[in-house]
Amino acid sequence: MGHPTASLSKEVSEKVPLLDSWFQQHSDHPYPSAEERSHLGAVTGLSPAQISKYMIKVRIFEYYVPYS
Repeated sequence: MGHPTASLSKEVSEKVPLLDSWFQQHSDHPYPSAEERSHLGAVTGLSPAQISKYMIKVRIFEYYVPYS
């Protein structure tokens, strides 16, 4: 199975390393607050909605897709 971001736009895909880093650092609670989404948006140039969608995809992939 591929990375959960395979279907993301190029704009978001270019920001994946930073977002993945945030996700890994917060793996115990991978739900960014509004303030954290705003900060990530300022750093990446993405909207809070794009960041939320990305985090949803990664959480689904990490927690609900069985490993082969």
